[in-house]
Amino acid sequence: MFSLQIIPLLISLEMIINCVMVTSQLQEGETCISDCGKKGKCVLIEKCAAALALVQNRGKPKVCSYQGKIPVVCCEDVVSRTQSIATKKCLEYSRPQFSIIESRFDNRNEAIGGVDAKPLEFPHMAILGYGNSNDTKWLCGGSLISENFVLTAAHCIHSRYGNVSIIKLGLHQINVITMFIQIFTVKKSYQHPKYNPLQSYHDIALIELDHPANINSGVKPACLHTSKQLTSNAFTGTGWGATELYGDNSDILQKVNLSYVPYNKCVSFYKGSSKLPNGLIDDWQICADGGGARADTCQGDSGGPIQLPQDKSVTGSFYTIIGITSVGIKCAIIPAIYTRISYYVPWIESIVWPN
Repeated sequence: MFSLQIIPLLISLEMIINCVMVTSQLQEGETCISDCGKKGKCVLIEKCAAALALVQNRGKPKVCSYQGKIPVVCCEDVVSRTQSIATKKCLEYSRPQFSIIESRFDNRNEAIGGVDAKPLEFPHMAILGYGNSNDTKWLCGGSLISENFVLTAAHCIHSRYGNVSIIKLGLHQINVITMFIQIFTVKKSYQHPKYNPLQSYHDIALIELDHPANINSGVKPACLHTSKQLTSNAFTGTGWGATELYGDNSDILQKVNLSYVPYNKCVSFYKGSSKLPNGLIDDWQICADGGGARADTCQGDSGGPIQLPQDKSVTGSFYTIIGITSVGIKCAIIPAIYTRISYYVPWIESIVWPN
């Protein structure tokens, strides 16, 4: 999957050891039972994407034993080296090699249950523009996931103003120019082959930039969540969307706290929806809301991410993308639907990292 030489660039082995607990003494290759009660296999932690994701998000994978100081963990989804490109790239982009510039700006201006993000807080955020350069409409968000690709929603590729034509990275406030802003045109866009614009299934797309992004503390790719199992039920949504229902889009990047809504609670909200004629598909989609607060992503946030933070003391501002803002009926009134990233990782890898 990736070599042990790569792991210390994200977190030291000592930090991994402090985050895990030995519950049995099984050796590498032996069958084990995970904390979820599912059959797994004991493997070195470097070979288990789910265990690495847990550690990155301060979780505690189940440990079978140790090889020296290296944990051997119980892994449900043992992944070969050729299948773990996204995880390998996550470690590569997580390297603490870039200077971390702390923001001295306070949060202000309440959104729908949210606040202004701080400058440099979400360095993977992209904003998508439509129309010509003299009258650009900023309608969707996205996430930088490599030097050359932005991840967004499939319904964001086309608009009534034409196809997406301009991408900005390193942006915090739309009308303010800073040293971190990078501007790109679209080399090529890739909607998921099963996407139907009349529906909201497979609402995921990739945009290839016309030239590679310059990676620094203000522009940095995010990780992709590779396991259906969520390591947390609390997410952060981000975008330049409306700060109130039917209101204008925000000039400043907004962030909002969201909570996972279980399938059996969410499915009834979208029963009979023309956009979801087959109902909510749990493998493909995630449902989330403000967790009791009046909070949500809203119009203008489409294509933007819901995410989990990495350990900032190690990586700076760095996140794992869980989902993409896809569809909702009324902002902050009923739960919204997000495209579940983990299901689409093989498709993403085939385009972004084909070799």
